[in-house]
Amino acid sequence: MTTEEVDPATFAEVYKKLNEGEVAASQLEKLLDQLEQQMDDMEKIAGFHQPSDTPQTTKDSQTTSNNETSGATTFFPAYNSNTSNHKLQAQKMAIEQLDDRVILTSESNSKTQLTILNYGATVISWKINSEEQLWLSTAAKLDGSKPVRGGIPLVFPVFGKSQAEGFKELPQHGFARNSTWEFLGQTKANPPTVQFALSPELANPDVYSKWDQGDNDFTLLLTVELDDEELKTTIEVENTDKKAWKFNWLFHTYLRVDDIEDSLVNNLPGN
Repeated sequence: MTTEEVDPATFAEVYKKLNEGEVAASQLEKLLDQLEQQMDDMEKIAGFHQPSDTPQTTKDSQTTSNNETSGATTFFPAYNSNTSNHKLQAQKMAIEQLDDRVILTSESNSKTQLTILNYGATVISWKINSEEQLWLSTAAKLDGSKPVRGGIPLVFPVFGKSQAEGFKELPQHGFARNSTWEFLGQTKANPPTVQFALSPELANPDVYSKWDQGDNDFTLLLTVELDDEELKTTIEVENTDKKAWKFNWLFHTYLRVDDIEDSLVNNLPGN
């Protein structure tokens, strides 16, 4: 067995190119962050996503089909944390629970699937007949090291970067997207529906502590329903505190679009 010597000059050149590639990737990541911040600023200027005072419980839903999105907000009775939904277990037929994610499969079409990470309760893939409906960056981190770029990130309790009282210390978009949520299980078999929950005990402590005084009590309950050609995501925000607090909520959906000039988004009224 012989060992082939490596030319030091060749090794140095390869090492140099590797470093240059890492620098370029880092610069691209920063550029994407800047673009996302600019988009957030434009939406703020347009009057969307202003902080709101909390009623006891708030519910917001987003229904997405393969050609349009819609949203609605209503109020509903307080969520009971002792509900039997916590005890429902995933059924193997339509729900597959892995260590870091949950996969939903349509009972009528095995090629229609949805993948949700426990980290951020972020939907990272939604396929209809094997065709992906969401955009996910090739640079997205799915290991819990940083919020996912793409899919459907969850924004709470602040949208973008705010200088408002109680928000100014928080990083962009708060802590919902970089906290590991609890998978509660399956709540309905057809269409397959699951729930995730987040509370102060589960929230990223480094970020949660920067929201007001770091002592706001809350419960977030995310319900995700997969239909043959439709995806419905619903959030319930419950103030379990004895005081009021302000918050933003947003499904920060990244849709995969083949031709932006041939696309239409409707039913999204502003203030």
